[in-house]
Amino acid sequence: NGNGFGKTGFGMALLIDDLLDVSRINSGKIELQMGAVSVDEVIRQSVESIQPLIDRFRHDFVIRNEASGMMLKADHHRLAQVVSNLLSNAAKYTPAGGKIELRAHATPGGMLEISVADNGKGILPEHQSRIFDLFDQGAEGPKDGLGIGLTLVKSLMAMHGGKIAVASEGEGRGSTFTMTLPILEPSAIGKVEKSDGEAIGSHGGMRVLIADDGKATADILGMFFELEGMSCRVVYDGGAAVKEAFDFQPHVACFDIGMPVMSGYEAAREIRPLLPDLYLVALSGWGSPEDRQKSLAAGFDEHLVKPVDPEDLRRLIRRVAAARQ
Repeated sequence: NGNGFGKTGFGMALLIDDLLDVSRINSGKIELQMGAVSVDEVIRQSVESIQPLIDRFRHDFVIRNEASGMMLKADHHRLAQVVSNLLSNAAKYTPAGGKIELRAHATPGGMLEISVADNGKGILPEHQSRIFDLFDQGAEGPKDGLGIGLTLVKSLMAMHGGKIAVASEGEGRGSTFTMTLPILEPSAIGKVEKSDGEAIGSHGGMRVLIADDGKATADILGMFFELEGMSCRVVYDGGAAVKEAFDFQPHVACFDIGMPVMSGYEAAREIRPLLPDLYLVALSGWGSPEDRQKSLAAGFDEHLVKPVDPEDLRRLIRRVAAARQ
């Protein structure tokens, strides 16, 4: 692939070191920043992050917020991440010009339900029971990538004391994902430290773009950043990286050097003049002074050598977060 290091090697290094730690969530190694969270703000932030994708596919998108003014005890950023993930899936699995509805309402039992419904590809009954399993995409899923988002959704919902369910009448009949959470009663709001959506967590609101033609590697890296609390998009070639950079407006972008359509160098040169504040990271199997100089000349801010240690990525996140503040 021109970068001197197999894609699988990089992916497995991250997988073994950190990312099959979806158990990090289940074992409590990830702490939620809990507070009194507005349903309105969660919906606003989720829609804002996914709107460009919905617009790109020209979907008819409707929001029915019947829970306006209600509060939850939650981690604002993580909850918005869950809703964004469901909206993103609906946008991608629904043919262009389709219909998507986001609805929030209270149930008679004092719970909040947020559902995302579409008229897209649908899910066969035999696949619905395992759609939340790690790496499963079902027969109707894309043939590339790992399909990790719904596993993360299920784990984060469990951490919030909630649950997630799917309903579909089958192939071509669309699907509905429904998350259920306990509503925070008005009398209890004062006992929970209030949080403001954008300020939650040290990395709340940070957007990361990953581009790597090793699909497993790209998805694993994307999952890493999501587990660290950021909103992440993943693409698999340099041309898509350029388009997504302009649509998504990320704060950080990690580009593999050897990609089809456009190399990482070419993508960086295209992006840098128009997104001067973007922190661009080159990913390569080579790390000689000459290789690093080529990356800098192409517009990258940093050059990381594969396999990248997860702690190096965390240091990168801290540097960028500090610079933003």
